[in-house]
Amino acid sequence: MTVIGISGRIGSGKSKVCKYLSNRYGTNRLRFSDILKDILSRLYLPPERENFQKLGKSLRDAFGDDIVAKAMKQDIIWVKDEIVVVDGVRYISEAEMIKSFENSFIIYVKAATMVRYERTLHRGEKGEEKNSYKKFLISENAETEKNIDEVEAIADFVVVNDGSFEELYSRLDEISEKILENQASIE
Repeated sequence: MTVIGISGRIGSGKSKVCKYLSNRYGTNRLRFSDILKDILSRLYLPPERENFQKLGKSLRDAFGDDIVAKAMKQDIIWVKDEIVVVDGVRYISEAEMIKSFENSFIIYVKAATMVRYERTLHRGEKGEEKNSYKKFLISENAETEKNIDEVEAIADFVVVNDGSFEELYSRLDEISEKILENQASIE
């Protein structure tokens, strides 16, 4: 099995990358945030970024920094696909869990701050469409976002996503070829 983890700051384009790779490989994607979303739903709380951040921090404080990573590892193990794409790697423990699989990669997605802010306004997810730029910057410095630079430092690939979809997809195709070459050499 090949496990591809996707990381990056808020609004960098992680979900676009995951969708593209999932379609390319014909596999489903897993999202770290789905674990938290399941709990928020059960608690009848809205799936807004602030709630995701509070819940993630609370779980890590109560059960250890790797609690969400452990849950995701079990989800990955249950997947029967040859390639698994995992969205939202934010912590070193999550990156290390991805790297614990023999054939694994982390792709870090980057974009300029203002580009990312504008994307969050337009996508209308997690209550972000009403955020001011100041609130966006505060959200980006929350506890759940503090380790992302460390994840970038250990990423196998870094993709700058400030241009068109075609440019992004072209770069992802290049990365995909390297991943497939590596996968073939292991088999």
